[in-house]
Amino acid sequence: MCGRYYLGDDSEQLEVITKASERAACSDYGQSFKAKTGEIFPSDIVPVLTMNCKPTLMKWGFTKSVGKGLLINARSETVKSLSTFSELLQNRRCLIPASAFFEWKTEGTRKQKYSFSINEDLLYMAGLYRQEANMPLPCFVVLTQESLADAAKIHDRMPVVFKEKNLLSWFLEDTETLLNNVCYELLIQQV
Repeated sequence: MCGRYYLGDDSEQLEVITKASERAACSDYGQSFKAKTGEIFPSDIVPVLTMNCKPTLMKWGFTKSVGKGLLINARSETVKSLSTFSELLQNRRCLIPASAFFEWKTEGTRKQKYSFSINEDLLYMAGLYRQEANMPLPCFVVLTQESLADAAKIHDRMPVVFKEKNLLSWFLEDTETLLNNVCYELLIQQV
């Protein structure tokens, strides 16, 4: 599961994405929005890349059809078979830039926070998005997979992560192959 991530404001690459996202959102939706940086929580407005790596702003989380709260993640293993996600998988894929994502390990009665990053400026989490009624911006969920290697010692789920050189493959290739073959060495740090 991915319930928080970090978006540093010290990256030139991220600055370009953020400014372009804010301009695109203003143009597309006729309103001015500001992207959040720092620690990102569900419902925050953040920069996201859509088809052809076009930047825009989106809100993290789908409104649940039953109950309160937000749906913030989707299991990559089941998105094809669930009606909520199957159509989105065909034509509403997105990538969420992040400096790192966080997971918590339960140690006795307390939870310890860990940061996961890669050996690059940014990592990109796979996601799906949709437009919801009465929402000025589209909303997205992060796709998760079973944790790999050392990450499994901390938490059983993690986001599906792409490096910059593989971004277009998320938009152009068969999702089943991609979702089952994404694996990078993660840098794990206790926070």
